Amino acid sequence: MPGLGLLAFHEQGGDLAKVALVPQPKDAAIDCAAILLEGFDAVVLGLAGGAVTPSRGRAVAARARSKGSLLIVTEGQ
Repeated sequence: MPGLGLLAFHEQGGDLAKVALVPQPKDAAIDCAAILLEGFDAVVLGLAGGAVTPSRGRAVAARARSKGSLLIVTEGQ
């Protein structure tokens, strides 16, 4: 996600120590998001042309809801 504005996040008071970046998880992107939801309040997942099965997507969305976390999915490059 080359357009991710970490500087803007920091300038708005965001704590960069609480940000984890996983470069190019490729086919494991949804699995990475599921794991990150265990420890983070918000996860931004950039899917670069990779498809997620509906059942796996529902399972990860349910995990986010149960944790009270925010899951944002974008179509990346």
